[in-house]
Amino acid sequence: MQSQMSTSGFDEIASTSARLFLAKGFAGVGLRTIANELGIKAASLYHHCPGGKAELYVRSMSVFLDGYAEKLLASRGRSAFPESLLRMATFTIAENNIDLRRIVTRDLPNLPTKQQNQLNKSIHQVLLGPFVEEFEAAKRAGKAKRRLDSQMAAACVLAIADNIGGLHLPPSKSPTAEQRREAEQLVRAGVALLLDGVRD
Repeated sequence: MQSQMSTSGFDEIASTSARLFLAKGFAGVGLRTIANELGIKAASLYHHCPGGKAELYVRSMSVFLDGYAEKLLASRGRSAFPESLLRMATFTIAENNIDLRRIVTRDLPNLPTKQQNQLNKSIHQVLLGPFVEEFEAAKRAGKAKRRLDSQMAAACVLAIADNIGGLHLPPSKSPTAEQRREAEQLVRAGVALLLDGVRD
């Protein structure tokens, strides 16, 4: 018999839901699957998310993104530019559980327009925002060209991490320490090459 989760248990619902949505995508996860994983009845999820699966997706991904943002910012430690940027870029390799292409091209279109826009904005703020801030601070400190488009530079750093680093990690299993180290070295080299073009 399944136990009913208390109304204060949304954090556990959000964590489990986000993990499943990130692994299988919006279309690959049903409310029953989430409920079974939590040991509750599927109807209980409607208590927390009356809007159903779409609302649960948005809310659980928002909770996930909040946690991701904290870890991304913490990854830079007390280091200064450009090391802070390099640390954040390698963090994205360690946390390679975000398939941004799938989220944007397949998951978001399943949501009502207002929720699509809300989550898309959150994704951009969380994933790009800290990198944009680093480039803006570097420009103010004279460590990057004033005419640099910080949004584009941030997007390039993420593209390097996703494409160069991601290609060197096995997609379906946990990478070995050596594979992770090689991917991080490649990302650092790619970002360093990019930085050579942005500095005065």
